[in-house]
Amino acid sequence: MPIWRPNCRRSPPSIHSPPARLAPSTCSIDGGRPAPRKTSSVTSAPAIESPALVVERLVERGIGDIDVEQLIAAWSSTDLDGQGALIAALSQVGVPYRRNTEAPGTAFDCSGLTGWAWERAGVDLPRYSTSQFRRADEVERDAAEAGDLVWYPGHIMMYLGVGDAIIHSPEPGRGVEIGEISARRRRWARFADPTDDSRDLAVQLAELPIG
Repeated sequence: MPIWRPNCRRSPPSIHSPPARLAPSTCSIDGGRPAPRKTSSVTSAPAIESPALVVERLVERGIGDIDVEQLIAAWSSTDLDGQGALIAALSQVGVPYRRNTEAPGTAFDCSGLTGWAWERAGVDLPRYSTSQFRRADEVERDAAEAGDLVWYPGHIMMYLGVGDAIIHSPEPGRGVEIGEISARRRRWARFADPTDDSRDLAVQLAELPIG
C-alpha cells in the first residue's frame, strides 16, 4: 500500500531573512490546489531583502555620490529591524510631502514617514519629530547605524549608514527622497536608535569576562 505524503512547497529563505519571515507553506493532498492560508488582521513587518538587491535598485534610480560598496556593507551589518524600516521607507520614494500626513502611497510629512517605516519593523514611535527623537536612545555619530533616526529641531530623517546620506520627506513641493544632511544642518544633527536598549545589551555582553 503506497504511503501518502502531502505535496508541500516552501520558498527557500534569503540569507538575510530571519526564519520567522519565511514565505508560508503551500500544501495540498494531491498536488492540486493548495490549502487555503489563514489570514490575520495584524500588519506584519516587510520581508527583508538582500541589501545588495535593494542597493542595485537604488543605483538604477540614481543615488548621487554615495559609495555603493559602503552602502551594502552598512546595511548588511545593521540589525533586521533597521533593515526592515529602511526598506519600508525606500518603498515610498517619490510619494509627495503633505503636512500632518502618514498615508503610504499617498503622502507623508517627515515624522509620518519615519514613524510609519519603523512601525512596519515592529517599533512604535510617537507622531511628531521631537517626540520620536526623545523616545529613541541617542547615539554618537560614529556609532549610528543604517535606519537610525537623524533629527534637528523641526525635521527628522532616517540614516542610510554612509556619510551624510539619509532618506526623508523634506518639504512641500518635494517628496520622499534620498539626500544628504545639509552642510548648514550638520552641526545640529543628532542621531538616535529607536530599538530601545538592544545596543547597550550588546556592549554589555561584549564586555563580559571570558572564561
